Amino acid sequence: MRGNSCTCSIRRRRLSDPILRTLHSDPWLATSALQKAIRRGNETAALAATSFLLAGHGDRFWRRLTVIALEDVGIANLDAVRDVLLASTRKTWRAEHGGDWDIAAALVQRLCAAMKCRDACELLVAADLHPRWKRQRTAFLDLTQHQLCEIVTDPARHLAERTLAAWLVAGTKRFPAYALPEVEGSFATLLDVYRHLGTPEHVLEVARLGSTRTQEGHPLTTPLVWLAASTGPVTASPEKLSEPALIRGWPDYAFDMHTRLGRRALTLFAERCTVLQVLMDQHLPADAHGDFIGHLVFRVEGQVVDRRLSYPGAGAILRDAEIAHLTLFRFSRNPRQGRSGGRPRPPCAP
Repeated sequence: MRGNSCTCSIRRRRLSDPILRTLHSDPWLATSALQKAIRRGNETAALAATSFLLAGHGDRFWRRLTVIALEDVGIANLDAVRDVLLASTRKTWRAEHGGDWDIAAALVQRLCAAMKCRDACELLVAADLHPRWKRQRTAFLDLTQHQLCEIVTDPARHLAERTLAAWLVAGTKRFPAYALPEVEGSFATLLDVYRHLGTPEHVLEVARLGSTRTQEGHPLTTPLVWLAASTGPVTASPEKLSEPALIRGWPDYAFDMHTRLGRRALTLFAERCTVLQVLMDQHLPADAHGDFIGHLVFRVEGQVVDRRLSYPGAGAILRDAEIAHLTLFRFSRNPRQGRSGGRPRPPCAP
């Protein structure tokens, strides 16, 4: 990273205390707003969330920013991701180069301006949850590390299968999965496999740094996404996004199932939407309604970005993840049959 890359104009944009006091004092809302504002390139909302979190929840801010960089920007701007990973754990360095606000604001602005690629997350969701690979999730457990490495390197295999094999090579004890048991592994071995496939060192360095900053699985899929994107033309697909409404100072998209106020809003919506209520009554037990609405909104909203990195096969990754995420809830002809298992927590959920 450059020493002090922030300008005076960034410093002047820090929110004043009176403005911070108008925001609802909820770090969960602020964290949600930070991530979703960056996805949308909404710099104003992202900086507001940054200022709020740094005022009293600095550790939470830096932890979430590393996940945002890996999950939502990824291979679309590896330099920005690397700088976030480096700065996130260097408290003394940040203090010597302008302080937390200057460094954080500059990084948040870079992430907002970057193209977005969420495929490292989407591949995890597909490999972990998609019913198409249920058999492999069991069969791969009996394979040796050598056999798993061969699957990772096999271009004839589906990307979700290669992701599943990579996950087991790295180890689900280090990178927990929803549908896989805890097994030991070696992330260094997985990096050697990717190196053998010709993955550039700067990509592997981001993956290595990421593996020391988070237990989320994005570091193990980032090189695989890079390899997939390198096979064809890469373009940017801009999206036209509507302006959000502000609720208690936060953009409406921040109120999701992972925030207290968001859960209340979704429950109210489910109760008042008659058509949806009838559908859920026919196919789901009553205790599953809230989770179903929450995951449905979370899935649809979670893929919204301002500029998406596009390459051959990227659309298929997104579609597989959509199917995988929503099949957490199996519609039944008899709603009294209830749900299988406990409250689901899919991959990449905050």
